[in-house]
Amino acid sequence: YRRLGVYDRSIATLAEAVPVYDRLNLPRRTARLNYTMASTYYESGDRAEAERAIRRSLELYGQSEDQLGYADSLGLSARMLHASGDTDRALQQFAEARPLLQKAKSRFGEAMLLASWAEIDIDRSDYAAALDKLQQASALSRASNNPYTETRSHYLRAVALQRDHRVDEAVKAIEIVIERVEAMRGSIARSDLRTSYLAAVRSYYDFYVDLLHQRGDAAAALEVSERARARTLLEGLAEWAAKIEKGADPALLAKQRAVQRALNAKESYRADVALRDGENSPAARAVAADVDRLL
Repeated sequence: YRRLGVYDRSIATLAEAVPVYDRLNLPRRTARLNYTMASTYYESGDRAEAERAIRRSLELYGQSEDQLGYADSLGLSARMLHASGDTDRALQQFAEARPLLQKAKSRFGEAMLLASWAEIDIDRSDYAAALDKLQQASALSRASNNPYTETRSHYLRAVALQRDHRVDEAVKAIEIVIERVEAMRGSIARSDLRTSYLAAVRSYYDFYVDLLHQRGDAAAALEVSERARARTLLEGLAEWAAKIEKGADPALLAKQRAVQRALNAKESYRADVALRDGENSPAARAVAADVDRLL
């Protein structure tokens, strides 16, 4: 659930495990549970709960002398410190955690750490250092079969290249990201999870559009923007349809399917008109109004 951006379900599932782990008195597993909760809270924007959970994770890993678990939690703590503006402490924790991960031969953990560390280099305009870390992170991600961190590394590489005024290279990097995202979306069976996943990765599409504009390719930027908009709309409709199909009146269900077919056709036509005449053209606005009426 967390990887797909369904944070409420992820948190609820993890919360159910807390009393069980406490009752069994398993400090290392409880530490890992708190690490996962910290990551979920952090990505959902609840920094206070994330900080509480990561402190507990570090405490329990320290007590159990689990160096690998401690290093993983230290890397997440460093990422959170950087986000809160405490860059110096973040760098200290990254530097402390990496040798522990290398000693444990945790390519998965080292890849995540390097990608997060590279974000500090980008903020400090040290693009060469960032790109070096991200290259290592990508290689480690592939070796550990970690597509999420590999995709994030390519995204951060695109950001570093764009900040370094290497827009063409940045476009190539973000195209790899979009390709991976599309493959991942296609592999998700449930429509509600596809919708959540698209919402979670929308920033990748937005950055791709920005890069295409910077390169002066307005037509391609509009095409990407329209494709992302249409996909989000259609996935949302599929989710809505799945929710009402169970036990629905056959006549109501037939009407709903007819409306969805009309929406699919209108949205496809609107995208074609926008690409041909411009998104703000009278024709495109008229078709968009038709889509809104159907919704």
